[in-house]
Amino acid sequence: MKSKLILLPVIYLLIISASSCSNHGQLKDSDVIAETNRNFVASDWPDRIMQCVSENPQSEISLTWRTSKAISEGYAEYTKNITSVKSDDKVQVKQAKIVPVSFENHQDHYFQVRLDGLEPSSSYMVRVGNDQYRSEWFSVLTAPSSFEPFSFLYFGDVQNDIKEYAPRIFRHASANYPDARFILHSGDLVLSSGNDDTWGEWFYAGNWLLQQIPSMVAAGNSDHFRWQNEPVDKRLLFPQWHGSFLMPANGPKGFENLVYHFDYPGIRIISLYSNFESTTDNDREIYIRPETMLTENMFHKQILWLEEILESNTQPWLAVLMHHPVFTARQERDNELMQEYFLPLFEKYKVDIVFQGHDHVYARGINPEMNNSTPVYVISIAGGKMRKVDKSHQWIYQSIENTQLYQTIHITENMLEFKAIDLGGSTRDKFQIILENNKKSLKGF
Repeated sequence: MKSKLILLPVIYLLIISASSCSNHGQLKDSDVIAETNRNFVASDWPDRIMQCVSENPQSEISLTWRTSKAISEGYAEYTKNITSVKSDDKVQVKQAKIVPVSFENHQDHYFQVRLDGLEPSSSYMVRVGNDQYRSEWFSVLTAPSSFEPFSFLYFGDVQNDIKEYAPRIFRHASANYPDARFILHSGDLVLSSGNDDTWGEWFYAGNWLLQQIPSMVAAGNSDHFRWQNEPVDKRLLFPQWHGSFLMPANGPKGFENLVYHFDYPGIRIISLYSNFESTTDNDREIYIRPETMLTENMFHKQILWLEEILESNTQPWLAVLMHHPVFTARQERDNELMQEYFLPLFEKYKVDIVFQGHDHVYARGINPEMNNSTPVYVISIAGGKMRKVDKSHQWIYQSIENTQLYQTIHITENMLEFKAIDLGGSTRDKFQIILENNKKSLKGF
């Protein structure tokens, strides 16, 4: 179905703020599923500890965690990493902001803090909590001040049967690539029809990996729950999203924790929000907060911001993280909205690679109308829900079905090397983008 979006005049868009729908009400207990027995109940002890990517990774560490609502104060303690249990280094303390999260007739407290003023390429010991209830000490690492070769990890959808299937994919990746500097998650972290336990399972699966290595997340359709069925199908981003994540605050207003960019020395990665069914389906409304419905104005606001961030890039490598793929790998799916608005910008500004999810398969390729050049489009799956690849799609160069995978990306000054790894440790797919004489070429196509 053809998108009904109409490109609005730029002069008009520049004066639009994030649209809100106050007449749709706030998130009340009556709006959500009734209380159910939880397997992952919050306690006074910190849990769901998460390290998020920072706007200034050379000098900042961003942390979040959860407790019961009985805890009204939290902070992070940190000091330079040591190999003994005693040190003359002073432990510093940074107070955290409380983010109350209400869902299913219960409320938990999430805490968020950014540690700043840190030294580049330095390991720190951190623990979170308060005077009575603290986490263990764990190690975090700041980015270098200038480029050094590095690797990072990329996971597709987890979503279904999380506790059953996801732990092994996270554990395999961390055991085999312990030096990964950060992690990309392309959305559908949790199950839209699940309760708070779906978040408990995701944190159970990632466990200490999520607190020791910073994550960058893009929101998928399943990260929204059914807020209302009739007369209009309303989907609301799980409120746990805004409690669990503290992403760089450099995106367009109204898209906090959803649209932003992350610069690690050597690469710029841009997170985009692709759940715009409100603009193409009259029978569904998508909300990122109870008062904020996704509108055409917001979509175009993101497009304007995207072009600015692409144009201003000074890193040698450029990537995008998003949930819905520009080119689908499934049958009877069509992503015209992505192809009409995102694809031209990706090609104009020479994006190297686009990390995607949604289709529950593995596929990678390029725009069939391009002559063996970037961007490379990759779709992957980390969880247990699998689907079939429609191999008639001309953009697909390589595809894999019914296989849990994770991806490792290694960056040097003149090469981006990509590998898709299965749980047996086998490399199931790989390619390289080579930079030579200011020109990039593909190897493995």
